[in-house]
Amino acid sequence: MGLRNVLIEGDSQVVINMINGLVVVNQEVKIIIDDIKVLSRCLAHCIFSYSHRSSNLVAHLLASKGLIGLGYSRWTESPPVWLFDPLSRDEVSSRCIGFEVIISSEIKN
Repeated sequence: MGLRNVLIEGDSQVVINMINGLVVVNQEVKIIIDDIKVLSRCLAHCIFSYSHRSSNLVAHLLASKGLIGLGYSRWTESPPVWLFDPLSRDEVSSRCIGFEVIISSEIKN
């Protein structure tokens, strides 16, 4: 994908703090957190940031679509039309300047 500078937001402050090394990693999720850290080193710059659940409408919509069978999607130019309005209302962190916007949702049952 050619991504170099990425801001990844999550609504679990505990998980974001584990990834950022601010708290001790729970042994139940250690292997996943370790994988996230290894993969993030492949990017020139990667920031993991907590975002309150009330400000993540786009993530909620993407997860909902995944639950009803949207499947894997990748948008390199523009998002689907049904995301235009939620994206326009979504708050963008000032730390995003110069960062690619990544929208990813993968749900496995």
